Amino acid sequence: MLRLILTFFYLSSLNFLSGVRTTQIAYIGISTKAFVDPCIDCACAPDFAGPDMFTCKQTPTQSVQIGCPLDLTNPQCLDLCFLWSPAPGLNPADAMKSNPTVNPTVTTEYTVTVKNTKLPAPNECGMYKVKVYVIEMELIVFKPKVIATNTITLANPVVGAQTFVNLDNDDNDIYFDNAKFEPTTGGVVGGDDELVRAELRLKPVDLPDKIVRLVATQGAADIKVWTDESKSGADYLLNTDIILNLDGAYLKKDLWIEGVSAHSVQQGTKLKMTYKGMDCGTMASITVLGVENISWIGNGNSVANSNNLDADPNYFPPNPIPATWPSAVRVFPDARVPAYTVPLNSVQLEVTLSVTPVEPVVMYVRSFDVDDPTNNSNGGLPGPPDPNFLQFLDPNDDPASPSGFYSGTNNSLSYTIHEDNRSSNPKAGAFTGQIGNSASIPFTSASSTKKIDFPSISMHPGDSYRAVVNGDKDFLENLENLDNRDEYKIVDKFALGLGTTPLEILLPLKYASPVLTIWRFLHVEGDQMNNFSDISNGNSLKVTFRDFAGTLGEGNQIFQLQSADVDIRQNQDPFPIPMALIPDNSPVNNTIPMECKANGRFDFGEVKVLNDLPGMPGIMPVASIGANDNSNLFIFGNLNTDGVFCSFDHPTGMRHGTARLTRVRKTGLNSFEWSLNSIVMTPAGTTLGQFNMGTFYINNSNAVPITGVNPASKIIMTSQFALTTRLYDDDLRSAASTLPHSPSLSSMGAYEKCYVKAINIGGSNNISFDSNLGDDILDFSQVNMNNSMLNPPGTITENDSYWGVYALSAWQGEDTRDIDGNTITKDIAVAAGGTCFTNTGEIELIPYSGWTYTEGLPITDLLLNNNITQGANHSYIYAEIIREAGGDRSITLAHEIGHQFGLGHGDMLYAGVNGAVIPECCFPTTMGLMASVGTTNATNMLIPRYQNLIRSRKRSPGF
Repeated sequence: MLRLILTFFYLSSLNFLSGVRTTQIAYIGISTKAFVDPCIDCACAPDFAGPDMFTCKQTPTQSVQIGCPLDLTNPQCLDLCFLWSPAPGLNPADAMKSNPTVNPTVTTEYTVTVKNTKLPAPNECGMYKVKVYVIEMELIVFKPKVIATNTITLANPVVGAQTFVNLDNDDNDIYFDNAKFEPTTGGVVGGDDELVRAELRLKPVDLPDKIVRLVATQGAADIKVWTDESKSGADYLLNTDIILNLDGAYLKKDLWIEGVSAHSVQQGTKLKMTYKGMDCGTMASITVLGVENISWIGNGNSVANSNNLDADPNYFPPNPIPATWPSAVRVFPDARVPAYTVPLNSVQLEVTLSVTPVEPVVMYVRSFDVDDPTNNSNGGLPGPPDPNFLQFLDPNDDPASPSGFYSGTNNSLSYTIHEDNRSSNPKAGAFTGQIGNSASIPFTSASSTKKIDFPSISMHPGDSYRAVVNGDKDFLENLENLDNRDEYKIVDKFALGLGTTPLEILLPLKYASPVLTIWRFLHVEGDQMNNFSDISNGNSLKVTFRDFAGTLGEGNQIFQLQSADVDIRQNQDPFPIPMALIPDNSPVNNTIPMECKANGRFDFGEVKVLNDLPGMPGIMPVASIGANDNSNLFIFGNLNTDGVFCSFDHPTGMRHGTARLTRVRKTGLNSFEWSLNSIVMTPAGTTLGQFNMGTFYINNSNAVPITGVNPASKIIMTSQFALTTRLYDDDLRSAASTLPHSPSLSSMGAYEKCYVKAINIGGSNNISFDSNLGDDILDFSQVNMNNSMLNPPGTITENDSYWGVYALSAWQGEDTRDIDGNTITKDIAVAAGGTCFTNTGEIELIPYSGWTYTEGLPITDLLLNNNITQGANHSYIYAEIIREAGGDRSITLAHEIGHQFGLGHGDMLYAGVNGAVIPECCFPTTMGLMASVGTTNATNMLIPRYQNLIRSRKRSPGF
């Protein structure tokens, strides 16, 4: 360093922030001679101590190098010596280095004395000072008030703090909290309880500056940082300077962290505090919880009896479809087989968070009765919205009708401007453990998914629910759904958009559930008559005869079977007097001219010897029937029993034999001989003589006692005769008949608009065909209904949890007496003055042509004036379903089921033929399914009045 020598004494004293240097050099006189200052040029001029240093307090302590290295290229520097105080480190030699390493545990000021051994005494270059600050920094995060009820509860130092995406309205003003970022809004009065308080601490307090930074190493976009809890001031920009203030033993500053988007990983935001670029390990993490999905889970009560609830086909969106229009699923709370009285009227709400919580946390849920969407698109029907839907189905959508009772419910089902569910209170439903309006959903740190039970849901078809989940229970209290204003939306009643319209909750497709809609099953059981064309069972009778008459007493030429074990007469006549009998004991009505139509039931039919033994078909003789009385059957052409299978048993049952019959002879009173061939004995070696006093039987006929055996002639003798046969009537089969048929549900679409789905549960057994019912086509007293649903015993019982109707398909022709028309004039007695029709052919008008009936008892409901009264309907329906040749049986069945629900005819109230016309309806063609003149698939619908009645019903249609 080149200097001028001055002629005056100069005292130099330099003070630096980084240390203190004191230099005392005397310069006397003025000289132009230049010289090198070895104290300055040999090291880091002008300060041998170097700048102040900063290190973090930690264990083990952190090393810091102070001073500065010598310029070893300058030979004069080798003459310098150093002495540091206090002694740095543990090595004494370090005290004489120009740049020793120190590792203080507290803030320490070091002094170095520098000398040049080549200078005359005093040879000191000076004393220099440097301070090493041992920094203590803390970044402390606290649980948000929404979780801890305060802001002084420390968050877990390992997993950090967690909060919720800030979507609520803590101060109940016109803004959602996440919109309150400008001072002009006044912020969140009282503080935003979703904010995580972060306290920035720093010491020592005498640091040369007090400026730190908060830095996000991950997830910066998921948070927003504020300088105050109410967010009334400016927000803090991450990684910018912030000045700390003295607060006791620390320099401090509070920042407030808001979650603005949900994390998909735990500790999604990681923060650190820095001072002069150092973070001293001051890390903290934030987990922002959001709701990712809400769904309804069934309890074996979907349309397919599973837990997977399918989309509700009746949930019609308005046009255009709003961006936040939710989906909808349906549930069927009906009872199932075999627990017919136990409804499955519960579901679960499954809530999935965006990330598994880092520690247990509680969410809250509230359910709402949302608006019925039926009138959005006229209930799914073409054309403009029908105002009658408001009157009957959505009356609370009419601002002029804020509350009241559903029409036709005898003031038993109420609605309000907020709720239109028909179920009992609470109409909005309730979750398990619910207190007040909401229930808690506790999450653990093991899963992001949690279910909560939603029991005792409505049994009224068309009721609907929607649930909202949030971490702030208070927020849920301020939500509502005002049907005629909010429709499907759940709104915050304080947060306002344009004008005075409340705003829908934020992110509704995640924080609000799909709509859950109640549907009901209608179990349609259908029994039917056996097909008349089935000659194996149709119109037949199983009869065992105990005697016979044959040619020359030979049983293989039987011309009459006698002593039947059942009455084989035609035994039903709806006109009991006057009546006359013909010799076969068949009744005949002689009051009507040309009415000799009551010949024997099985006249000109067939008799067949039965063989029901598996694997042994044998011979089944068949013959034509002549006439019959109550117990005797005359046979045309005789009945040949040759070759019929028979068998016999030993008295002890230890031996058995089979054979073929060649003939049977009647040898006297109670005396019969059976001639056999093709005899087979079991076990081998058994002889025919061993079967005396055993039993003998033909095919599946009753066994008769053996009274004697002639082994040589292969004859078995019995004291009784038994031959089981089946008798078949000869009535013609109608080529036009397509019956029997199960009830067709193809026209039940009108009920699906009422949230009722009809399902065919089949029938148990067919009823037998009986061609001898009364003449009156409305008399079904002898059609035996096999109704497992309504008359168990021990099986299905119709009740409020199990809706059902019963349909019986039967046909008997216009005149149900046997009208063979094949003349047996010699046996007919006709009253004086009477005549008799003696045609040789059939005279039935339309023989068994296939009239179909759904059998039951009349409906008792009366629909008077504008009020619909639900009465005690019987459990099955009566209807005459039109001839097979025309009409739609499914439409007629659906129509009659409507009566079962208590509906009258669509164009008149059900008060007889001349009932009052329904006020809102004018033309039968617009009455739909319940029109008295009938309907077609093109007009298959139910008017709103009737939809309301069905949806207002919880009781089974049969009651």
